[in-house]
Amino acid sequence: MIPLSRIATLLATTLAFAPPLQAAGGGIDGFSASASTVYVGDTVDFWVQFNVSTSSWSSGGSNPDEPAPAEGYQDWNVNWYSWEHETLRSVWLQAGDQGFNDTPAASPGSGYSSGWSFSITFAQAGSYDIGVTGGWEAELSTGYSNESASRNCYYTDPDYSTDLACDAWYWQYSDYNDTYSISGSLSAGPLNVQVLAVPEPATWALWLAGAGLLGWRARPRT
Repeated sequence: MIPLSRIATLLATTLAFAPPLQAAGGGIDGFSASASTVYVGDTVDFWVQFNVSTSSWSSGGSNPDEPAPAEGYQDWNVNWYSWEHETLRSVWLQAGDQGFNDTPAASPGSGYSSGWSFSITFAQAGSYDIGVTGGWEAELSTGYSNESASRNCYYTDPDYSTDLACDAWYWQYSDYNDTYSISGSLSAGPLNVQVLAVPEPATWALWLAGAGLLGWRARPRT
């Protein structure tokens, strides 16, 4: 039977070598429009720039030197290794009824940036707030392995001074790995576009007449 103190030590060792999760991250770098004030029937072009970064790391070590006997329970961490690799799988964006999907070929631990352009033709006058929403999805592979041993050493002589005996090493092997999906969100905006009604022909004629009159008055007199 393994004593409770040994179980606690094994649990602590396992947690110590568990990989720290580092989720990918991303954001919108820029969102712009070709115009902020237009007339009904005009088209406005929009541009979106985004980036997503992933992590990739591994670490490990070994301690091949057996520790010298010491009274009580002894733990010996012999070999340990842990890793985490994130691979970006997809990015999507949405603006109104228009959508964008990207499936990047990005390696783990790299940054990926790209852009999306779209256009909107405004059929009615009004004030419009155009925003962008979306997100990304990555595949995360993570794991660790650990080889450790423990034993109990105790004095056999009545004076507890010279005869130190140790049990045989009790070996413990811990291995863990998993692959699953993680995701995050992207958003930008809104950008406001003011859409004005197209003036009636009579209004255009009045404006032109007014402009002509101003031009006539401004001409040099001889």
